Amino acid sequence: MAQQELLPYLRKLQPLARLDAEHLAALLENCHVRCMPRGERAEAPVPGGSGLLYLASGELCLTYPGGTREVLVGGCAKGCWPLGQAGPYPVRLQAITDTLMIQVDGLALDQLLTWGQALHGAGWQTGPWQAHAGHLPAALLTRGAFSHLPAAHIGALLACFEPLEVPEETRVVQEGEAGDAYYLIESGRVQVVRRVGGADLLVAELGPGQAFGEEALVSGEVRNATVRMKTAGRLLRLAKPDFIRLLKAPLLKSVTFPEARQLIEAGGALAGCTLPC
Repeated sequence: MAQQELLPYLRKLQPLARLDAEHLAALLENCHVRCMPRGERAEAPVPGGSGLLYLASGELCLTYPGGTREVLVGGCAKGCWPLGQAGPYPVRLQAITDTLMIQVDGLALDQLLTWGQALHGAGWQTGPWQAHAGHLPAALLTRGAFSHLPAAHIGALLACFEPLEVPEETRVVQEGEAGDAYYLIESGRVQVVRRVGGADLLVAELGPGQAFGEEALVSGEVRNATVRMKTAGRLLRLAKPDFIRLLKAPLLKSVTFPEARQLIEAGGALAGCTLPC
């Protein structure tokens, strides 16, 4: 089943139904389909270990601890909630008919729900941040730097973005220079280029909803690539002091000395530099 075909099912599930269309579409890449043909039996997945499991269609016999059983029908009121949400969690599953189940990443869902509430509370659609910071793509909330950002920081974050209208061919960052800002692409496309053997090598092309510039700010190293506008576009710029205050801490993961030693023995390094610049 194609990801887009999941949308009608997701709109009926709880609490996914509280998401707007854009946030629901962003959740698609964090959903997986599991089909059980009629008669198939399986152990129920560990609760919380692989996300939230919904019965989207069909009939499923649930066996609970102690041996009690229940038939769950996809689309019914109880079936719109993940397994175990409205009662005990089952230990075994048996498909009475062909069934379709959808597994949703619980962390991604929580992030989108929390950010959606924060955006609504901050007046994102009608307040001053709309004109000041442009549009924040929902897909960013489930990947990259934004997926680790506490939703409580959203008001301060949006207020700090500086919108920039940038012409085609403009060099935004230069390889070898100190990092001074983080950039989010609202419109247009950019090319990421590295100098290799005296020639420019195109290593990536980025478009709306993607970001660049965080690596140098997190590591403290110089830019590892040049970024230039392939087309005219609009960028949202977050200055280094604001990035460090609002985004750097969530991006850093602390490890103990033994964990650091294991990482180094496995081929890691104390400091690295990866795309994007």
